[in-house]
Amino acid sequence: TIRTIRKLFKLRSCNIEITRDLPRPCLDYYIGLCTAPCVAWGATAEQYAGQVRQAAMFLAGKQESLLDDLRQEMTRAAEAMEFERAAQLRDQIQAMEAITERQRTSSVGLEDRDVAAVAQTGDMACVQMFYIRAGRLQGQEHFLLEGTRGLTRAEALGGFLTQYYQEAPSVPREVILQDSVEDGALIAEWLTQKRGSKVEVVVPQRGERKRLADMAGENAALFLNQERARVSGLDGAGIKELQEILGLEHAPFRIEAYDVSNFQAGETVGSLVVFEGARPLKRDYRRFKMKWTEGPNDYASLQEMLRRRFAMAREEQEKLDRDEPVPVKWSVMPDLILIDGGRGQLNAARDVLFEYNVPIPAIGLAKREELIVTADSVDPIALPRDSHALRLLQRVRDEAHRFANAYHQKLRERRIVFSVLDEIKGIGEKRKRELIRRFGSVRHVREAPADQIAEVVGPKMAQKVLEYLRQHPDVRYKDEVVR
Repeated sequence: TIRTIRKLFKLRSCNIEITRDLPRPCLDYYIGLCTAPCVAWGATAEQYAGQVRQAAMFLAGKQESLLDDLRQEMTRAAEAMEFERAAQLRDQIQAMEAITERQRTSSVGLEDRDVAAVAQTGDMACVQMFYIRAGRLQGQEHFLLEGTRGLTRAEALGGFLTQYYQEAPSVPREVILQDSVEDGALIAEWLTQKRGSKVEVVVPQRGERKRLADMAGENAALFLNQERARVSGLDGAGIKELQEILGLEHAPFRIEAYDVSNFQAGETVGSLVVFEGARPLKRDYRRFKMKWTEGPNDYASLQEMLRRRFAMAREEQEKLDRDEPVPVKWSVMPDLILIDGGRGQLNAARDVLFEYNVPIPAIGLAKREELIVTADSVDPIALPRDSHALRLLQRVRDEAHRFANAYHQKLRERRIVFSVLDEIKGIGEKRKRELIRRFGSVRHVREAPADQIAEVVGPKMAQKVLEYLRQHPDVRYKDEVVR
């Protein structure tokens, strides 16, 4: 999809600041993949903004409207005897028509849907996503997940969906899965709240939906096998390249990465993940629930996490120096510390390292720009997208984010707020949890048919639950979505 968009609309692939004072454009301009808004004689800001708007229309499934606009523009160019411009538009229209026709042949007639499937082997998994818009297969993406050893496919997919849709700009009316996930009803409830209208999460057993889900699963397995073969030969190259780029005295064999995540209900959690030899070392992963930091404050939360980590390391080392028999958990120091964030997060982390006299190099990785921020240079380091070092840092950073997200999900499981169900005799903690998982909230339990409630608690208790809830229609309680 990205290659197609760039070819059709000539959007730049770089992230440099556009000042229009560069002496010459890059190779992309000369091979027809960019209109060079970076040079004075290239596309103007208005022209380039038009290219971006066209690409957005195309991705939104508005191809027919876009084609009409381009045909009118081609006619105007021809009438003004701008024949070169008219020819460019003609070629663009023909290319877009060919793509649109291919999309028609792959039309699945399911309006707006996402399809997700996961393949897993060892400590790595791959999620394949298909995006169906206006009944057409609009695009697809795959996502690699590190450190999934010990997780079931359902757990890996469920954790991914929570993270993915937390950052997604839009939510479709239906999410099609190849496998069921834990808390599927809760995920559907949450997506419904994000979308503002009902969202269904389904696992089809037959038909076109089933075919698409299976196709996504096959794609995920294929890419995962290719990626495992590729990564096995690149781990050493990434460590060596990272040492050279950062000018480190020792190779960064052991890397610690820190991530802070803020979730709904004002909950802030942190994660520490460890990679040794470019592979996740899950036994050394640590989770932090903020104790001292109030509110969503990334800098303060990061500093709290680092202070607790190095305070425990100091205490453990003092015991080891006294030859006390203590397990070694915190005193092993990393060769490099990676912070998920930019200059501000890195400076906050370095303040704590200085406070605890920890002479360990630390860097930040800004997610949006994928720039490496160091203490030794004012300017960030921009690595090529195929850099082994950059890919290694991205894997470590993304694993820290995934681990923090998984911790939040675990906290959400543990904390069910006070429920009116507690007032019903015979409904214990286990049955209450099962009801909330199944229906999402007490409100939905009240609205559910008796036979569906009976599937969870049995017919007699189902009748008892419904009678109590209907006798207390005005009781005020918090929404019991498990948080």
